[in-house]
Amino acid sequence: MIETSQQASSDLDRSAQSLTAQNSGFHGTLNKLAPMDANRPDADDLASYWPFSASDSERGRGAVG
Repeated sequence: MIETSQQASSDLDRSAQSLTAQNSGFHGTLNKLAPMDANRPDADDLASYWPFSASDSERGRGAVG
């Protein structure tokens, strides 16, 4: 029983370290994000999914397509 408790303690410690590392990675990425312009065009149209050119909503914003 003592051996099982020690193994469980070790496993929980590794899990806590993993969660801490994941949390640090998440916050590192979060801190790199730039705010988005609130006045972006609506890009929820079928043309927005065409990978070879800008959609109509993006063409007026200087996108090449």
